[in-house]
Amino acid sequence: MSTIGHRSRGFTILELFAVLSILGLIAFLFFPVWIDAKAGSRNARCSDNLSQIGRAIGSRAHDHDGRLPGCQHNPPSWREALIPYVSRETFICPEEPFLENSVKPRQWTYALSDFLTPHPYGARELDFSQLDTVPSPSQTLAFAESAAEFRIYDHFHFADSRENGFSLDAFGEQVDVERHSGTANYLFVDGHVESLAWSSGVKPKLSYPNSRFVHPAGTAAAKAFARR
Repeated sequence: MSTIGHRSRGFTILELFAVLSILGLIAFLFFPVWIDAKAGSRNARCSDNLSQIGRAIGSRAHDHDGRLPGCQHNPPSWREALIPYVSRETFICPEEPFLENSVKPRQWTYALSDFLTPHPYGARELDFSQLDTVPSPSQTLAFAESAAEFRIYDHFHFADSRENGFSLDAFGEQVDVERHSGTANYLFVDGHVESLAWSSGVKPKLSYPNSRFVHPAGTAAAKAFARR
């Protein structure tokens, strides 16, 4: 049979519209999955940053008789003391440009617990600035993710009871507790990192009796001292 003069039929407008509609629906369904995957990747990189900071703290402590790095008020600040052990880029959560919508992110988005500095303001009688003076390193917070308005400091003000110490309200004001889709990353003194939800992870750690999550000696010791 001759095929001379035969022309293939192209797509009609309705068929093209149907194809585009299907593609649009697929994109609509998978876009949230893609967004979640990107957020999960940034969360994992943030956790890795804190892990690197934890290893750097351990290495520096080994080189300095077990002493932990300090802060703005107890130099050398960890921001300078850790440079021989880790890059400055590690001090910034990968989520930062997305939250701040800024081309140039801040110099740091993590902060040190002031309970790990020598004689912190508001608790001058304490000194947990050396690794061997922290009773339970696996339970005690070293670094967390700062709330945006608190990032002028490189440390938290947990020890100062005049700023409500580490009460739930004060903790939630200083720490970006829902930074990663309802969770945040926390570095502990022993170097391990946990991603914790605010309601189901952090609040119980702050609330249970004799918690060492913030106060290295435990909340029972802190209350006993306050009663003296």
